[in-house]
Amino acid sequence: MKRFSTLTMLIGIGLLATGACGDDGDDDDTNAGKPRAGNAGRGGSASGAGGTAARAGKAGRGGSAGLAGKGGSEITTAGRSGRGGNGAGGEGQAGESRGGTGGSGIVIGGASGAGDGGTGGESGGPSCFGATAHGWGDITPSSGRGLYAKYASFFESSAFPGRDAVLELWTFLPDTGRFELGKDDNKNWATCMQCVIARVDDVGNPNRIFFADAGVLTIDDASEPIDGVIEANITNAHFVEVTVADTYPYASTPVDGGICLEGLTTHISIDPNAPPGGAGGAGGQGGAGGEGGYAGAFDLPDDCIEVSSGTWIFDLQPTYGLYLSAIGPNLGSSEQDLFALEFFGNAVGTTRIGHDVDSRFSTCERCFLANIPDNTSDGLWFFGVDGTLTVDAGSTPMSGTLSATATDVTLMQVNPYTLETPVENGACLHLTTATIALP
Repeated sequence: MKRFSTLTMLIGIGLLATGACGDDGDDDDTNAGKPRAGNAGRGGSASGAGGTAARAGKAGRGGSAGLAGKGGSEITTAGRSGRGGNGAGGEGQAGESRGGTGGSGIVIGGASGAGDGGTGGESGGPSCFGATAHGWGDITPSSGRGLYAKYASFFESSAFPGRDAVLELWTFLPDTGRFELGKDDNKNWATCMQCVIARVDDVGNPNRIFFADAGVLTIDDASEPIDGVIEANITNAHFVEVTVADTYPYASTPVDGGICLEGLTTHISIDPNAPPGGAGGAGGQGGAGGEGGYAGAFDLPDDCIEVSSGTWIFDLQPTYGLYLSAIGPNLGSSEQDLFALEFFGNAVGTTRIGHDVDSRFSTCERCFLANIPDNTSDGLWFFGVDGTLTVDAGSTPMSGTLSATATDVTLMQVNPYTLETPVENGACLHLTTATIALP
């Protein structure tokens, strides 16, 4: 799903941070692994008539400088002493570690043997955090239909609480079955045919990306994944933080010291051709209606809250054009309420907001949204269901050149996860007119 929250992004489907507003809190919860002390090796036997070396002491803890392992002691009447134990240090916290100093053997008539110190522990690995996903939708742009499909869901993790985060499944083949994430072609963004990534609008990094390097994707045989019909499961997915190159083939590279996400399991069920509701039983009660499109779904009230827009700004996105404006008056918390207008093409002319292809968030090519932050993590969300939008000739909305006018726009409150389900007895907003002239 596409989403924004106080100048934040839903990357690929939402809004990126503009830096003008938003949560500037620090969500860095990265912790290194716990160190474990290793046991030192047993001392060597004396050569000649000497006694057996005493057992070496424990090696020092990994991480910062470990405690010295105590060398094996030996008392002999002749010959050389036994060698001290080689103690292996345990796993340490991120950072340099070093082994302990070996002890000296005690001999009578022989040379003192020098015990080897314990080996330093290895640096701890990246910290991993759990993640959960909810609210899948098909957000494939019209230009990609038949070539690939892009499905998306909101997801949450304790690694970045309260931040906008999106999970995406990209399929470039019509194949169904079982696919190993992070293996063969799926081991890199540049080559993957079934790609699972997560995008996060984090403090100071509005395009933080995680790539699934382990887990299983299972697509049911009845699915048509390229055509927007999919029944699938992602099981026990593990993600590593990556950067993606700006140029073809857009290879992904793990971030040194980055965090990871783990244990993500989610179900995807999307079929735009499914009937909107259950049929009535014979002589019994009819089945419950499903979630339909917006056409006819709203009984537009006469008492919508009258609002206005401020100055519009352009926020370049990889696959669409995004325009943001403050809502006046501010209706929610101390955070700024926002309008967002998203374009998935450069078509010009006059269209009716919230109708035809623009009647659903998952298919809209010109999507009119509003967000009012409140005391929940998602805030109140509104989707444009009526009005007119005129894009003047010469505009290229995808690249930031836009001369447009929105008139008599009505936005209805929708479910914050799907942005497609009307909220029962929800609020509505009315915008008399808005003019956008950029650059």
